[in-house]
Amino acid sequence: GSTFEVYFPAADAAPAEVEAAPAAARPAGGGSETILLVEDDAAVRAVTRAVLEAGGYAVAEAGGAAEALRVAGGHPGPIDLLVTDVVMPGPGGPELADRLRAAGPGLRVLYVSGYTADAVVRRGADTAFLAKPFTAAALAGKVREVLDRPGGA
Repeated sequence: GSTFEVYFPAADAAPAEVEAAPAAARPAGGGSETILLVEDDAAVRAVTRAVLEAGGYAVAEAGGAAEALRVAGGHPGPIDLLVTDVVMPGPGGPELADRLRAAGPGLRVLYVSGYTADAVVRRGADTAFLAKPFTAAALAGKVREVLDRPGGA
């Protein structure tokens, strides 16, 4: 039941044209690889998917580990990268990654979480992690970085 009134100063001139963002401010990288996105929060999953698709990636998505295993099992081609939340109901991201890597060695993994990276970092020094909340540019850059690593890290 609150009422707000906002007053803006009057302008005599027409607004200036807005220039396109400079290239440095745009999300870095992009590609054509296939990414399996696993995130239990539907809103976060939708935004993350949109960012990845805008980068040119093919995205398969799942709301949890069990669904991700079904999606991966039914996917017609290779999955190049797993982007997964660390903490989810049921099996978490690390358990999911272990199961998917057992079926397809060389799968690259990027963990995302709003929690501390300690639990993920203990898995190995080369474990890729992105803290939530993240920007579109940070996600795009980290995805490209992980995909470009030699040896399927």
